[in-house]
Amino acid sequence: MKYFQAPKPFRPATGTGNRRLYPLPQILLALALCLSACDSTLAKTDAIAVTDNYFAAVKYGSPDKALQLYAPSFFEDKSKRRWLQQLKTVQQKLGKFRFNQLTDWRIQEKEFRGEKGHYVILNYQVEYARASAEETIALFKSEDADRYRIVDHNIHSPGLA
Repeated sequence: MKYFQAPKPFRPATGTGNRRLYPLPQILLALALCLSACDSTLAKTDAIAVTDNYFAAVKYGSPDKALQLYAPSFFEDKSKRRWLQQLKTVQQKLGKFRFNQLTDWRIQEKEFRGEKGHYVILNYQVEYARASAEETIALFKSEDADRYRIVDHNIHSPGLA
């Protein structure tokens, strides 16, 4: 008859006396990685919430409502009226919005226009009724801000040529 022998429990190396020595650098590294990953996940989730609102506005034919999601810096080199017209042109040429899928994303902690914060780039494959498009939306949230704002937006599609 065979008997099962339970493995011995892990016991960290002991130093002098009863004091146990834990690998502190490894524990701190693991904690830092965990906190960094949690911070990145939260940044991604918050940024996606903004783009979800953008795509909802496009889906329901209200690109003017989407303009509220853009940072003031986005309109420094183009007027709101001109960008709104470009969004309407996208809908006219590509057709009604069907769905979008996130294909890639990147997060950076960096300074943007003199403010420190999180810079998130989201790449989407977007299907419209007549053609598909690749949309890259960059968002930024400064340390002082309460939400992400769109700071750059590029739409590429053969249907726009």
